[in-house]
Amino acid sequence: MTRRLEIVPLVQGSFYGGWATDDQLGGPSSFAYSRGIDFRKKPTQFSALPAARKESGANVVDLVQNEVMTNDGTIYALGSTGKFYKRTTAGVWSTQATLNSAGTHGLSYRRDTDCIYATSLNAVTEYGPISSSPTIKLDKYGASASTASTAYLTGGTLTTAIATTLSESSNALQSYQPDIEPCVKIGVKIIAKGTGNWTLTLHDGINNTLGTVTVANASLTNNAINYFSFSSQIRQYVKPNARTYHFHVTSTVADGTVASSTTNDLNTCDFEYWADRFVQTNNGMHPQETFLQYQVFGNGNYLSAWEPLSDVPTNAEWLRHRLTFPSGLEVCGLAVFNEYLAIACEQRSTSSLVSAQQGYIFFWDGLSSTYNYYVKVPEGSPYSLHEHKNILYYFAGGAWYGYANAAPVKIRTMPNTDSEYTDAVDQTIVYPNMATVRRGVHLLGFPSTTTNTTIEHGVYSYGSVDKNFPEVFGFSYPISTGTLTNTSGNLKIGMIKNFADTLHISWQDGASNYGVDVVDNNSDPQTSTVWQGLTFDNGQRTKLKTAVELSALFSSLTTGETVQLGYRIDGGSWVDGDVFTSGQIATLKINKRFYYISTRVTLGATISPTEVNCVTLIYNNDYHEMQG
Repeated sequence: MTRRLEIVPLVQGSFYGGWATDDQLGGPSSFAYSRGIDFRKKPTQFSALPAARKESGANVVDLVQNEVMTNDGTIYALGSTGKFYKRTTAGVWSTQATLNSAGTHGLSYRRDTDCIYATSLNAVTEYGPISSSPTIKLDKYGASASTASTAYLTGGTLTTAIATTLSESSNALQSYQPDIEPCVKIGVKIIAKGTGNWTLTLHDGINNTLGTVTVANASLTNNAINYFSFSSQIRQYVKPNARTYHFHVTSTVADGTVASSTTNDLNTCDFEYWADRFVQTNNGMHPQETFLQYQVFGNGNYLSAWEPLSDVPTNAEWLRHRLTFPSGLEVCGLAVFNEYLAIACEQRSTSSLVSAQQGYIFFWDGLSSTYNYYVKVPEGSPYSLHEHKNILYYFAGGAWYGYANAAPVKIRTMPNTDSEYTDAVDQTIVYPNMATVRRGVHLLGFPSTTTNTTIEHGVYSYGSVDKNFPEVFGFSYPISTGTLTNTSGNLKIGMIKNFADTLHISWQDGASNYGVDVVDNNSDPQTSTVWQGLTFDNGQRTKLKTAVELSALFSSLTTGETVQLGYRIDGGSWVDGDVFTSGQIATLKINKRFYYISTRVTLGATISPTEVNCVTLIYNNDYHEMQG
């Protein structure tokens, strides 16, 4: 009997397979992990992708949520605190205005009106006309008065005396049925204010108090509509299923009167009912889209629709409640999908906590009185809804899905989103504008914000070399600060947008550190990128083998280019070899026993990227018994 040593090379010379689903098992030419690696340019090599660099300087002071480009190439952006930015074609950022409240992700430019529309907590701001001395019109589309006969009354020529105490008698209240909501103020025509302070008390149909407002006598005006503004929005049921509400008006001194059509009957008093344009949502989102002739807006459990026909639209032109979704839902995304508008809805209990497992995607043709159909999303909130190549994509429950008028298909479970056995609460949210396309590759910003400290923040990618190769996954662009995980609690990605050769990535990294990164044709390669091969055990995890040598073949190194090899045995710590700065081949002697082994290549670059053509692990499968 003799014994023979079997030396075997494990060679990987193509890399088009992208990230494997498992770090040991994947499709042809796949690998375990990459960061900043371009494996799509050529199927038989990988190199470094361009680096993201901060473009905004100190001029961006909040988290940019959305961008639009106008006809001359100027980009405008909306920030989380309401900052409205301009970015010139030379890449210079400046603040044009500050909205009256926080930004809520909705930003659109319409060429037919030559205006930009930006959403905030309860209104829409207009900026334009872009082509000729644009001006900002803050909250131009804000609160408005109802003109419905059930929620508006005028023309009273008589008076009603105001009492000092509240009574539920029919002549001591004014009832109404709203056609718009949420209620923000009620106006009453005061004939004589007297000497007392006035209070308006709003009740529902069973006399529960919904809100009270007191106005000091000095702030009241005789023979005019006086407004009682609530400290917060009051949600109400509107037509076609409107409920009946009523309000009372009292004074500390019984010497005031209001206009009415019947003497001493408050139920006939002159009044106005006002509602905000938007519901202030728990999720802080009012996404916006252009669909057919409409501007459409996510508005809590409504879809609002407006066809820009007049400069000051009536309530019949700006339809706050064009579609109504089940109570408790809030719109979190909009996308045009074939002939439909797709509307993603989630259930959110507070601004920071997702409270329900199931979400929905509704579909509307723009003509029907309600949505045409919907699909349930049992995995959770359907975030960052967008269309690409006639497929509707979204994130839900830590995974990325595609829908094409059949059962949704899971494209990829996002890396490190499995938080089981961590004893930690995982709250991961993806904002509406976190997907784009650059050079034919589908890019995905992930996540926007999370309490999971193992998820790497950045821009992931999904695409193929060409039609002859599969669409595969990778991690393409970390942000310029280099921070990957949210250990500080202040790491966020606001949006990603691509315009021709220009990719923008917005971020927050720290309590008050904000920026917008750019990747363009002026970008240098990423200074440090990593490729990691599949974990190898030769199909025999329980049998010892010997790793002899790791090598990589690459293009001749030039100034600033480096290659470093590394390995990890049986899940232990990484061991890295020397940094190579010249030549075309790097080797790392190992000569260690292993049950399973992982390998990696780290590239450095400053001017041009190194092209790696082959990675080889030399190992022996130990001694085999042979008959001789």
